[in-house]
Amino acid sequence: MAGEASRYLCFQVDRDKYALDLDEVKRAVALEGKTGFLEIHPTVFSRLRRRPELESVNLTTVFLSPVSRNEIELMLKGGGLKNVSKQIENLTAGKLIFGTLLAIRRGEIKEEAPQDITAQAQGAFNELKLAADYQWVLPNHCGDGDPHWGVGSQDPVFGDAAQTLASFAAIVRGEMPPYAESWKRLFPG
Repeated sequence: MAGEASRYLCFQVDRDKYALDLDEVKRAVALEGKTGFLEIHPTVFSRLRRRPELESVNLTTVFLSPVSRNEIELMLKGGGLKNVSKQIENLTAGKLIFGTLLAIRRGEIKEEAPQDITAQAQGAFNELKLAADYQWVLPNHCGDGDPHWGVGSQDPVFGDAAQTLASFAAIVRGEMPPYAESWKRLFPG
């Protein structure tokens, strides 16, 4: 049973608990000539990338950010890390409220669906700081449910959403992404 337990990376994000099957991750990264995608919470990625099973794996990492490096730098000049933290919290809360209202309107969730927007918004800055560990950061002001992503499958993607999509496609093709940033050494300390 001890071997079985070590097969899983267990973690909690907000109120949700998850387990990642490390054998499946090893199988995915062993597929030569293939590209695998893993969408994962940044706090989980920071734990996963330190696993010995992944030491020799060539990973390309991408972080989708609601703000750009330049915007973070301006916030830092305006009041330091505390200012950035508060502004990211407010921005995140607004996006979560907007996304929830759109989902309710579309009938995707009921109004009484539990949403802990405050807790998610308060943790957003700590997640954002982890972007400095990623190879590419794609600034994208369009959150979940934003019409820039298109509403139906035939709708166009435009604005920041289109730039993000173009950059991600370039990364997948092994090209220089046109709208990507590096956040190395962005945050003091």
